[in-house]
Amino acid sequence: MKIAIIESPCAPSNGYTREEHAAYLDRCIRWCVMRGYTPYASHKMLVGPLDDDNGHQRQMGIGAGLSMSRQLAEALPVSWMFFVDHGISHGMQAAWEVCDVLLTTSRARNIQPMVVALDNQPEPDKRFGFAYQYDETAGLEGNARRARGE
Repeated sequence: MKIAIIESPCAPSNGYTREEHAAYLDRCIRWCVMRGYTPYASHKMLVGPLDDDNGHQRQMGIGAGLSMSRQLAEALPVSWMFFVDHGISHGMQAAWEVCDVLLTTSRARNIQPMVVALDNQPEPDKRFGFAYQYDETAGLEGNARRARGE
């Protein structure tokens, strides 16, 4: 499996609650797994043990997540995926800067409705641009099979 570092909003923002962001993160993780990626999302494991409403603990969590992501990216080929349906948070912006420094593969993703990213097509030049194609007649499972090359 390929490794995907997942970035998505966590703290309440852009009209979404923490719970809505958490449900969105679950969909992002599922999106990655269905396409053959091993996902890593630091906020999935650090929010809870650390109090995200405490500014100091939030910064510690972002720092720990970025540290692990950086170590993964330096040791292994990774795709850093920024899921942007719910907007771009400050933590995501910090991750993008780390990604730029490491020159790793990064892609902005939009999964509402569930989309199939075409990894074999060049990425747009826009910083948070993305390319995708969704076949509404194929349904979720049909699109997932197509994404896996079946």
